[in-house]
Amino acid sequence: MPKHTNILGAVVFVLVTLPAVGQDLITSPDLAQVEHYKFWQVQLPLLADDVVSRVYLVEENIYAVTARSNLYAVHADVGTIRWAVNLGGPGNRIFQPTHVRSFWGRDLTLVSTSETIKWLDRATGEQVATLDLDFIPSTSALSDGVRTYVCGLDSMLHCIELVPSGGGVAAIEKWRIRTQAITVSSPVLWGGGLFFASQDAKIRACDSYDKSRFWVFKGIAPITADIYVDSTGVYFGSGDHNLYKLDVNTGRGLWRFRTPGMIRSQPVLIGETLYQQVEENGIYAVHTDTGKQLWHAPDAAEFISASDDQIYILSRYGEIVGANQLTGRVQSRMDAGNVELVARNTASAAMYLGSRDGRLMCAQHKSIPYLRFEDVQARQTSQGRVAAQTSMSAEDTVAEQGPRLIDLLRSKSDAMPVSNEN
Repeated sequence: MPKHTNILGAVVFVLVTLPAVGQDLITSPDLAQVEHYKFWQVQLPLLADDVVSRVYLVEENIYAVTARSNLYAVHADVGTIRWAVNLGGPGNRIFQPTHVRSFWGRDLTLVSTSETIKWLDRATGEQVATLDLDFIPSTSALSDGVRTYVCGLDSMLHCIELVPSGGGVAAIEKWRIRTQAITVSSPVLWGGGLFFASQDAKIRACDSYDKSRFWVFKGIAPITADIYVDSTGVYFGSGDHNLYKLDVNTGRGLWRFRTPGMIRSQPVLIGETLYQQVEENGIYAVHTDTGKQLWHAPDAAEFISASDDQIYILSRYGEIVGANQLTGRVQSRMDAGNVELVARNTASAAMYLGSRDGRLMCAQHKSIPYLRFEDVQARQTSQGRVAAQTSMSAEDTVAEQGPRLIDLLRSKSDAMPVSNEN
């Protein structure tokens, strides 16, 4: 496997230590109207004629995808640009990255594109492994550290395993599951199970090791939005305009909530409330236990974040609105300025906002202390230690930890019959 890093020029290295340039997306006095303030802002060093098309928050990294297939990683805590890579030419789609700790102990960013799947070092962007595929990915890829799962335009879910080979790692396809339509909803790993939805109106749950079937839910309309899975259930929106909850163990339908429009985005779960964006109809707040509507914000366009008592929403009219979580009553609002992009944050009240010209901003809740230079310096020093610890060769680390690989592949004496969708 190749081990080079495709960095976007020395300019990236230089700019990570410079102050952010450009006009603030939103000023701190404006942010004070929604109980936030400017924590940091950074200007991505975009190439000529390039623009940011999407931003994602994945644990400690914000990933910015550009129209020219460049991927930038920015540290969400302190706003420093960690790395940037080019992942193909214009028209090459980059799906949302995911994080994984590999079986040899390295923290990686896993990225699928319409051409390939790449494993990048999470802190440095160094290319660790890449796959030459005989299919075109149609979803984000995810991994349990040993096996990688991704759906393709060939209407199959593919399971690809990384194994020690000749001082490095090699990839082999272990199995695949055929669906009756292309899958564009990204698969989910939870509790040893693999959950995925398809445009054939089905949600399937199987064992992530040997694809033995747990259950199949048969709906009546294509599913194109990402699903959400945790111990309380499986939540998803369908082409029949319904929001569903299934029992995570059996696939039995627990409730469905009718909406007036198409659902093309993943639901957001905060506490006991599910927030679902519906095309041209705003955001609905639904109780997770009962499936009953709590409130409706018809002008809401995108979920941003949530504090202890409020959720923050970008409206269709270019405003950031703070609404009470229980009632939906608007408690604060402000002009969102030049905000064009939002990285959803379900972990805290911090807002991660962006514009297509490459400005990224973190607006922190008023309860969080100001960012200090010492915080940035400590974070960079910590990252340096991590990079040094993970710089040993794959040959050394596989030799050290290779025997642990078998521990990750659990025996299946209690497995259900293997799925016949092969």
